Amino acid sequence: IRHLSGIGSRVAGYPGCDSAAAFVEADFRAMGLERVRREQFPITVPMDKGGRLRVGEEEIQIYGLWPNLVRTPTVPPEGVTAPMIYGANGDWTDFDGQEVEGRIVLMEFNSEDRWLHAGALGARAVVFIAPETSTWLQANDKYVGTPLDLPRYWIDRSDGAALRGQLQQREIPVTLFGRMDWEQRPAWNILGEIEGADIELRDELVVVHAYYDGISV
Repeated sequence: IRHLSGIGSRVAGYPGCDSAAAFVEADFRAMGLERVRREQFPITVPMDKGGRLRVGEEEIQIYGLWPNLVRTPTVPPEGVTAPMIYGANGDWTDFDGQEVEGRIVLMEFNSEDRWLHAGALGARAVVFIAPETSTWLQANDKYVGTPLDLPRYWIDRSDGAALRGQLQQREIPVTLFGRMDWEQRPAWNILGEIEGADIELRDELVVVHAYYDGISV
């Protein structure tokens, strides 16, 4: 668990998943499983090409979130320049007294699906502050099954907290860059066999199956 949770995103097609496949294969061999092998197949996945947020002279790394259906959080090559505001947890009251239309909204990640409130008010993009802890349900609320054109990103907790502090009194101008492309990548089933010991039943096949990849918002 310690190893698999420490190699980065294990979304299929990403380096972390490739490392996990190699780890499982090596462990199968070390355990003495027979006929250890790989079955390769293609998979189409959204590959994050990198994102950044320019605030004055500083550039902060950000990460694209899972696409809305097929619409990735890609923005034009020149980026999106707009004022940034703080939307807290995305409640309607959190936007009181603020102009939202055309803005980039900084929000807390553990805000369920209330980023849609920002979208309904005309926000151009949403940047979520990494939480101290979260749940799968919170992550699952950060994308929808329709091609909604509202780019969403993740920012490190310390960088997000610093931005939050700047936005408490006023909006600030920022430029957001981000690209995510659908690409076909290789993935693998890792197979190994254990010979049966029972004389009568050893030719029957029992399949024990588990995933080594992982979804990541």
